[in-house]
Amino acid sequence: MLDNSEWFGEEMDKWGVDLLPFGTFTKKSQTRPKWTKIYAGYPKNDSGTDDKDADDVFKSILGDNYDRETFTNACATRVSLGLLNAGVAVKKDFLIQKGEFKGKGFIASAINLKNWLSRSEVWGNADEEIKGPSDLVDVKSAIGNRNGVYIIIGGFGAGVSGHATLWIGTEKDAFGGHNYVSYGGSVYFWELK
Repeated sequence: MLDNSEWFGEEMDKWGVDLLPFGTFTKKSQTRPKWTKIYAGYPKNDSGTDDKDADDVFKSILGDNYDRETFTNACATRVSLGLLNAGVAVKKDFLIQKGEFKGKGFIASAINLKNWLSRSEVWGNADEEIKGPSDLVDVKSAIGNRNGVYIIIGGFGAGVSGHATLWIGTEKDAFGGHNYVSYGGSVYFWELK
């Protein structure tokens, strides 16, 4: 009799599933990528101190004639590009048309990114959820000097679900200072090491 256990183990790892009793399967959560890879792939301005302009981000992945009514805010797209740089298979809300990640997917809204990351087969619940922080002090006290993905949902109005970016531990703030705590809403944070 052949022993296929090694092959099955490799296939289960490849497809992200665990074999349970009675032949049932469950998806495994993705291993969180290294912080340095996500940070390196996050689109920044020329000085590296602030977000790359939304128009430049969308041109770089969709071309010059992208749909400017659909793609106005690049916050979740920037995080998606950081994730892709780290080797994460991002959900395909939209397809990248050009550049290094052509054919890969990206997420273009903060709420969709938060919901996707929260899925048990991705990263699961946020490590920190700060509901209705009164100011940045509350957020700093919860997250501190850790690095990771920072999403704030609610309080924005005008069809904007929230904001997604990176939390820079050494700064104890969102990248470029774009924490939007004063808008209200809840903060979700996933630590990356």
